[in-house]
Formats: sequence, structure tokens, C-alpha cells
Amino acid sequence: MTCRKIQNAAVPTLGLGSLLGATSLVLAVHAQSSLLAAIPDPCDLTEDGWLMPMDLDEGASNEEWLRFGWESFIAMNWPHQPGGQGGEPNKNLSICDSIAPDFDTAWYTYNQKMQLFQTNATAPGQWSNPTLPVPTHEYDGDEYRIFGMPAKASSFIDELLAGAPIDLFDEAGSNAPLFDQNGKIVLFEIYVNESFWTYIQQFQYYDRLIQKNAVADDAFVGFPMTGQASDPGMNGVEIPDYAQQGAMSVKVSWKQLTDEEVESDRFYTREVYYRNSNGISICSDGGEPVTIGLIGMHILRLTPNTGSTWFWSTFEHVDNVTVGHGANAPATPSLNPGLGSDCPPPYAGGYTCVDSCTNTNGSSVGCAPEEVTETSYPDGVCEPLMDNIPNVSRVVPISTEIEAVNAEYQAVLAGTPWAFYKQINTLQPASLEDAPICSDGNAAHVPNGNPADDYGLSNLMNTCDLTNTSMETYTQADTSCISCHAYATPVLADDQKYNGLPINTEYQVFTFLMSDAKNNCPSDINLSGYVNIHDILYVLDNWGYCEGYCIADVDQDGHYIDVNDLLLVLRDWGACE
Repeated sequence: MTCRKIQNAAVPTLGLGSLLGATSLVLAVHAQSSLLAAIPDPCDLTEDGWLMPMDLDEGASNEEWLRFGWESFIAMNWPHQPGGQGGEPNKNLSICDSIAPDFDTAWYTYNQKMQLFQTNATAPGQWSNPTLPVPTHEYDGDEYRIFGMPAKASSFIDELLAGAPIDLFDEAGSNAPLFDQNGKIVLFEIYVNESFWTYIQQFQYYDRLIQKNAVADDAFVGFPMTGQASDPGMNGVEIPDYAQQGAMSVKVSWKQLTDEEVESDRFYTREVYYRNSNGISICSDGGEPVTIGLIGMHILRLTPNTGSTWFWSTFEHVDNVTVGHGANAPATPSLNPGLGSDCPPPYAGGYTCVDSCTNTNGSSVGCAPEEVTETSYPDGVCEPLMDNIPNVSRVVPISTEIEAVNAEYQAVLAGTPWAFYKQINTLQPASLEDAPICSDGNAAHVPNGNPADDYGLSNLMNTCDLTNTSMETYTQADTSCISCHAYATPVLADDQKYNGLPINTEYQVFTFLMSDAKNNCPSDINLSGYVNIHDILYVLDNWGYCEGYCIADVDQDGHYIDVNDLLLVLRDWGACE
């Protein structure tokens, strides 16, 4: 299938809060190309903008992939059907309707990572009826979502200390939090679409042992590419048309908004509570929820023609590190103090240390804010922490081609908060002729574990760099998401890896969510089927603090491997059932 396109779209006109700069750029580009002819009109309900594009043909241009990213973004942010299934769009509204920002978006009603991968490999249930519902808190007669509380009340502490604070507060790669210029901590979430959920649920890959055995028996089934029942990854399960796309995960970042930012109508906003190790945090005397605004979004999709890299797109709010875009623009960016400060951007490596204006060189995150744990930042969401603000700038500039495509979509979305988001870039397969040469002197490629393919010439890609200032703040220099995600696999034996990378690229799945699968017999750390001396040795070898979900943290008491874990292994000695 090819991407849905509108061949005769009218030149967009600007609504309230006109984007004069965007219009100028659109007209300048239009003078040299026919870009406008390809824009689907997101305000026209007859154009089915709620339906996510499936794929592009092999050899599609970077510009076509940029549009593919924007059309995916628009479909995902379509207003959700009230009372509908997770991800179901409201086909009676468009993303351009003035009321649309007051609705949950389609992706906001996807199921979350912590619902899919639960303690002791508990079955997650059906998409429409997960065993672990999203928790809410009642205020003034309405229910509001709770961030950072993935579990039922009876098992909240176990689940929370097993990873929720890390997911909510700390960035991947650096395990450090991000604070905006108001001293408020940025929040992170991870969602999956129905195809992803159905795949994991059907093949029981939420269980680490089942993953391991599937690989060992050469029976591992790859992720779905289309979401259709005939797709091997769907195992014959039929899902609605709006959900029929390949496996997809969505990572988002949220900024806590000031009253002025809420009133600016520049953000997609939600009202939420959050939970840390001290319980639900109520940040006001009146008990009302915290208002947050979307400032970043990673989209990771598998399509029929992107198996060697998957498809990546990342969006940011225009106010993250720059100002001056459209009406009600702020005086300073959200993440740096602006050019008039004593510590103006840009910053080498993308950020400064928290206690000075010292520019980092991008080789270390040692001066980033302290990692959030169950004891640090106990009131980080509620109380400003002005001593922990790293100033942020972009390392890799956005190209003219990307900005031109952004300007077109921002123009047709004028009058809505979505006009204040921009795509930073996309990542997808590329030919040898199109793959750029990176700083190491090689063509842009996916690292792999085949020693005979050191330069990755079978896995070329279109860019050397792809990062988001709100999600890879401290690791922006000379890298892309795939530099890390190339290491993502199902559970593999050591002899199936080379330098940590899979030898067989069939197991290079690019999403670390597979490694979030839990063990249904936690004391069987090495997944042998028995609890024995090898598990004791694993506990001893990993003694102390660990980051993220640690399989040797048998009691899941908060990233610590200690005598309690050793005692549990001894208690469960013998065969696991």
C-alpha cells in the first residue's frame, strides 16, 4: 500500500493566530516545487484524516517520508470517540475543530506499557479490557488520570518501585530528569497501539521465558507490519480499520503549564494527578489536578517496507528551544533562558551543567540533574527546583526541507494548538546513494552483530542524527535513536549476540519494550526452569543498585539487589512451575 495523498488540495488559508512566518516559507517553497498539491486537508472530514497511512513504496523520497510522519501525527492526534475503544477516532470531528483540543486524542487512549508488562508476567488481557486499568482520581465529580501509578492499589508499591518513577521522570539513556525554566519537572509516558498489544498478548511475549523459548526453538514470530488479520504477527485477530497499522509505540513528554501558557492556546493540554513514593501528590490547596502540555512525541512504527530500520518520527513543541512562532509566543523558550541571559544558547552537547553555564562536550551526562528515585525529588512535580535547571539547545539544526514541510502543515492547522508543533526529522531505510556520510566516515547505517558487516551496508538509513530536545536532552551529539535501539531484542542467549548486538537481524526489533517483559518465576533469574546456584551467583554478581527493571531484583523493591533477593532465591529453590 502507499500513503494516502490529496492531489488537489487547495492552498491553505490562515485562521486566528496566523502564522505569517510559516506562510512566507510555504510561498517561497511553492515557487520552486509542487509541495502544496500533496497535502491532505486535515480539516476536511471527507478526506479520512483519522486513518493512519499504512506505508510508502520502496525508494520513496525523504520529503514523502516527512509527509508520512505528519499524516501519522495528525491521525494519532485526531479527537477520540467519547466512550469508544482505545484509539477509536471521532469521525464526526476533525483535528481542526475548535473543540478538538478538549477531547482526548486517539493515542492518549491507547494502552500503556505498564499495563502490558506486569509483575510476574501477569496476562495483560484484551485490548478493550486490560487486566490493569488506568487509575484515576476523583475531583469535583470528575475522574482524572493518575500518572506514575501503573498498578492496582493492592500491588502499587511493588509496581511503582519496579520502574514507574524511572519511566515517569527520567530520560532514557541518561536516567536524568529534565526541568523547564520554571523549575518544574518534565513527565514522560509510553503507549502502544492495538497491533503491538495484540501481538504481545497473543504470543504471550509479556513472559520472558516464553520469549526465550520461542527464540531457542526458532519459533519467534516477528512484530505485525500491517495490523491486518492475515499478518502473521496478528495471529488471525481482526481489529478495526482505524487500528490496522503495524506495531507502533509512542513516547511523549509533558510540560507543566503556567496559567499564561494554558491561556495561550499553544499546547495540547490534559489535567492529571501523579503519584510518587509518598502517594498521590496534590499540588494545590484546592486539590485540583495539574495542567500539563505536550512538548514532545516519538513515533516508532513498523511498516511492510521498513523492516531493516522501522520508521521513526519525532515532533516537538515550537517553544521548546526557540521563540517567535505565531501568536502569543513566549518571551523565552521553555527549556532555555533565551539570548538575553547570562547563559545564552547554543550549548555544546545540547545542554549546560545545572550549577553553572559550563558547556558540556556531549561525551558525558555527569553534570545532568540527579536521577529521580523513590527518595529524591519527593515534591518535584509540585514545587519548583530552580537549582536543577539545565539549559537546553538543539545540536543538529532542522533542515530547510523539513522546515518547509512543517510550515505547510502548520499553516493548514492554524487556529489549533497543533499548529505549534513541528517534526524534527524522520528515520527510515535508504539506498547507498541516499545514505549520508556520518562523522565516523561511514554511510548512515544500523549497527548489527554480524562481524562480516561492520559497516552495516545492508541496513542503510537516511540520517545520522535524530534526537528530541525534550527526550534526549543529554545525548544529542552525533547520535540517533537507532544508535541505542539497535541493541533492542527479545530475550537472546549470549552466543546470539556480538558486542551486545544480535547476530541475526531477524531479532533486531528496535523496541526495548520487549525487555520489559517480566518473569513468571522471579527467582529463576536465568530462565533455566530451575532455581539453583546459578541464580544465587547472578544475585551476587549484580549486588547493589541497578537501573530500570532488573531481573535480579527478585523482590522488586526499588532497583536494589540485596539480601532480601538472596533469601527469596533460597526460599524458591528447586523447579519452577
